[in-house]
Amino acid sequence: NEKEKGYIRISKVYEGNTLHRNDDFTFTVKINGEPYNGYYYIDGVSYKAVDGGVVIKGGQTAVIQGGIGQTFEVVESPDIIYQTEVTASSGITVKKESLKATGQFTKNIGEITYTNTMQTSGLYVSKELDAEDFLKDIYADSNFIFKIETKNAEEKYIPYQGEYTYYPDK
Repeated sequence: NEKEKGYIRISKVYEGNTLHRNDDFTFTVKINGEPYNGYYYIDGVSYKAVDGGVVIKGGQTAVIQGGIGQTFEVVESPDIIYQTEVTASSGITVKKESLKATGQFTKNIGEITYTNTMQTSGLYVSKELDAEDFLKDIYADSNFIFKIETKNAEEKYIPYQGEYTYYPDK
């Protein structure tokens, strides 16, 4: 006798610059308190969850099947460059601080949506040459290279890979 099946859909909405559109977003899924090791489906293609890990890109939706009455828990792994908002359909509890959605599989499809907005802030970089007049004339039309780094989730510095705008002095 097989248990009647229910489904949850985990959707990822991405808002930010186009450079990070193909970033992977990792979720941990538990069924009845245990890491989910079954299959999930994105656009009709099946993927194997390992230790509860489900990977989704912006604009994708993963579908997970479970027995009606089983409990589920979905948590997105936080990333410091994104502000994350989580919403869900009726009957699913959302804890915004921990990015956790919990509920039970039912006959109705449960909908969970995580929206990531890239956190942006400004950085102004300028170069001023402080030298004798003859050196200013030599370097006046020179180009300078700047190395800009940011911290990742592990607090390690990595090269900046975002978009930037150059405003030349007039």
